Parts: sequence; C-alpha cells; structure tokens
Amino acid sequence: MDNSSSPIFKLIISVTLAVLLAACNGGGSGGSTASASGSDSQSTSGRGLILNITDAPVDDADIAEVWVRFTEVIVHPADGSDDIIHSVEDATDPNNILPYREIELKSLVGGKTMLLGEIPLDAGDYSWIRLVIDPDNTRIVETSGADYLMECPSCTQSGFKLNREFTIETTGWIDFTIDFDLRKSLTLRRPNKSRTDFDYIVRPTLRILDTELASSFIHGLVEDQHSELNPDVCWVYVYEGGAEIITPDDICLDSDTSICPQTDRPLLEAQVQLDTDTGNYVYNTGLIYPGLYTAALVCEADDPDVDDDLLFIEEAEVQADAVADGAQQDFTLIEIRILTLLKTLDDNADDNADEDASDTVTVGDTLTYRMELGNEGNVSLTNVTVSDPLIGLSELSCDTALPATLATDTTLECTATYSVQSEDLSIVNTATASADSTDPVNSSVTVDVENSAPSITSTPITEATVGVLYSYDVEATDPNAADELTFSLITAPADMTIDPSTGLIDWTPAAGDVGENATEVMVEDQDALSATQAFSITVN
Repeated sequence: MDNSSSPIFKLIISVTLAVLLAACNGGGSGGSTASASGSDSQSTSGRGLILNITDAPVDDADIAEVWVRFTEVIVHPADGSDDIIHSVEDATDPNNILPYREIELKSLVGGKTMLLGEIPLDAGDYSWIRLVIDPDNTRIVETSGADYLMECPSCTQSGFKLNREFTIETTGWIDFTIDFDLRKSLTLRRPNKSRTDFDYIVRPTLRILDTELASSFIHGLVEDQHSELNPDVCWVYVYEGGAEIITPDDICLDSDTSICPQTDRPLLEAQVQLDTDTGNYVYNTGLIYPGLYTAALVCEADDPDVDDDLLFIEEAEVQADAVADGAQQDFTLIEIRILTLLKTLDDNADDNADEDASDTVTVGDTLTYRMELGNEGNVSLTNVTVSDPLIGLSELSCDTALPATLATDTTLECTATYSVQSEDLSIVNTATASADSTDPVNSSVTVDVENSAPSITSTPITEATVGVLYSYDVEATDPNAADELTFSLITAPADMTIDPSTGLIDWTPAAGDVGENATEVMVEDQDALSATQAFSITVN
C-alpha cells in the first residue's frame, strides 16, 4: 500500500469513555511505567500530563499487527481558555526526529505499555483530552504481510474525545494509561472475502486509567487436563464485583437493549497464551484498580455484535490488592458434558392433517415428531442415542446413525410419526436421550385430541301402515371412542318416540297419519357436537 501521493490530513478522534477511576482528581507524582522513547522527557521539577498506551489482545488469527499513528494531543482547560496542542514526536533517532509517534497495539498486551507523550501543563483544572491520528497511516497488517487502512465511521463525525476531568498541581505529573481494547474495537466487514482497504472497521472501545492508582493486576495459570480442549482459544473475562452479585455474560456492545440486554458484561478480557519459557498456559489482565472482581474462563468465540450464550468453564472471586505480584487466580480446563434434547411437534409436515398448526389434532391425523439432540459442552459426546416409548410410534429416522458421536456445538435430528387413534384423548409422550458419562435427558410433548362430531350411519325406514308398529333403530358412530351419544327427535309425527340411549324409534300410525310424515332425528355427544338425518315416512 502506497499512500505517499495522498495528502496527509489529521483525523481528530472523539469518543466518550466510561472512566474507571477511583477519584475524579487523579493527581500525584508517580512516574510513567512506559518506556520513554521519543523526544519527551519528564522533568522532576516540572508538571503536566503523561499519557501511556496499552492494549487488550485481539483473537483474529489473520491479524499480525495493528498500527496507529498519533500526531497530536489536545488538552482543554476547564476555564474555557485556548486548547493546549502538543505535537507528538518520535526522537528514537536524534538525527531523524519524526513528527508523530507510531504505536503497534498488539505488542502492548499483558500489562505492557508505551509512552505516547509527556505534555507540560500549567497548574489548573482540565476537562478533556483529545487524540489526533493520521488516518493514512493507521492500518492493519495481516500474517500474510498484506496491510490495509482501517475505516472509522465515527472519526470524521465527533472524533475520539476522552472526557476526563483532572487537576494539575503546582508540582508533579498526572500519569494516565489508555487501554485500546482491540477485541471489542475491531470488526471485519467481509470476513469470507479477499481484503481491501477499509474492510477492517475500528469502533474504539477504550478505558482510561490513573496509572498510579491502577496498581494491581490478575494473572495465573490455565491447566490443560484433556487433549481435546485447546487453551489457545481461551480467555479470562474479568467483571467488577464479587461472585455474589456477578453472573458472567458475554461481550455485547450494541446500545439497543433488545440486542444486548443489560446484564453483567466484562470489564476486560485477558487472552490465555503459551509461555514458551515455562511451557505453561498463562494470562495477565494488565493494569486494574485494586478491588473485588469476578474472573471467568471461557474457551469459545464471542461476537461483540450479538448476545452470545457462552459456556463459562470456571468462575472465581478475586481480591486484587495493590501489591507488586498482583493477584494470582489459576484455572483448570474442565471437561463439561452437556447433552440437550428438544422434542417438538412438526405442524408443517406434508403428511400432518393438522393444517391449522394448532396444539390440538383430530382422530386420523398423522403427527410428525422431531427430536433434536445437541452438545453444548466442551468435549465430544460418545454413544449418543435417543428413544421414545409411545406405542404406535414409527421407527425413528435420524440424520446420523445411532449410537452416534456428537462434536461440540453440533446437533443431530431424528423424526418419527404417529397416527392419532380413536381412543386418544390427550397424547403425552416423552423422548429420552443419553450418552456416555452424562445423565439421561428427557423432553416431552403433549397434544390434545380435538373432539369430532358423530355421524348417523343407518338408512331410515320410509314406509309404515296404519295400526302397525313402526320401528327404526338409528345407528351412529363417533371418531372419539369415549364419547357418550344421545339421540333425540327434532321433527316427528304425533306419538313418535325415540330411546335417547339406543336411538330406537317406535311409532304406531293412526288413520289421520296417512300420507307423508316429515321426520328428523339428531345424535349429539357430550360437547353438543351433533349430526342429523331428515327423511319422510309414507303411511298407507
């Protein structure tokens, strides 16, 4: 990438930060913990502001380096007087002093810092700090060697403004450290396509700390006790507060609470890395304020744009005191086996007669059940199987032969069908799934069988003779075997009767009944669902 022909313009970055300081006026005479390369030098008799840069790591394996070129720091006096503009220089080579300081952020993890600048200031109150960068030289370098400019949508609008009030005393320096959390700040516009400039988008998520007060850190070992678990993908999430009030949750940055509900989000994340000197997997949070924290080990991807459901392997309450060795909290990669089962009724199956997709079905419907088995643990599950004891259920058809091996974050599905019988009132059936070294899990589905109307199946007798007993035994059926049927006459000649239980009609026609006699009989069940039969009896 050659930007030598592009005009170098200054991009002023303004982002409101959540300032995590113990006091609003973070004065003090503590020196910088950063390496002081460059033209700035701290005078013991002077006063002003020291700014250091640190970073939380990014877990994109394609990113080798993240370069940001700083050109100025602007400080705003609280009394509204003119801003103080401090040019950032790099005097590593005294014979070639550069009018900027270029910092590679990925090298500043695990508590490492680099000096951005020492800014002499008069005694007084100040209300904010603003950083100025050169966007033509703020870029990503991938492991392939290719480098690309980063896009910052907010940079050309409000910029990055560090709203942090502070006071400069008559003597002494205030020392701040700015934490660029790249894991939260960087996204890739087109992750599955070849890269171009501005495909990487920077959405700065920063912390600003009083370096003197941020006098602690949390660190430790992560022991790997199983070859299937990979510590290289693990992180330790750190939350402000003890275990009694903290329920660890994922990174989720969207301000829309329908996307990112208000829960316990991590203050910072420390990557688990292999210490090549000791052969151990370790982590280090970098600078934090002394206090009570909750640390949680997680070993899966976390998309900051969505509310992920993460599996936290271990959690621990950590008291981080202001001591040189920090607070040590070790973790162990524990095998967690979680077999899940979800059984559902597929209302949209082609052979399902329940076309209204309701929770009720009728006799004769063919129901299709789906059983989804999942592995939400962190190791593979073996000898996975599922059974369903419902009498009349078809043989299970699964997309993987059972017993199966189920890798982490994968599922398998089985289906079976059942034809609703006349004796079914409510169908309750429970599937059971099992795997090696796990407890069986159950999932049930209940469907109510909708009552259906009866029907009259007999053929009426339509002729009778005066003075001779007429009989017609009305016959009816009901799809629901348990229904009780009642017979009655809706329209009938005088003196005609019907047995309400059996449906037997008796009638002796008189001389006045000669001719046609309209008759209608009804049968109904206990839910008043009914059927009728109308006919005419000719009396001779």
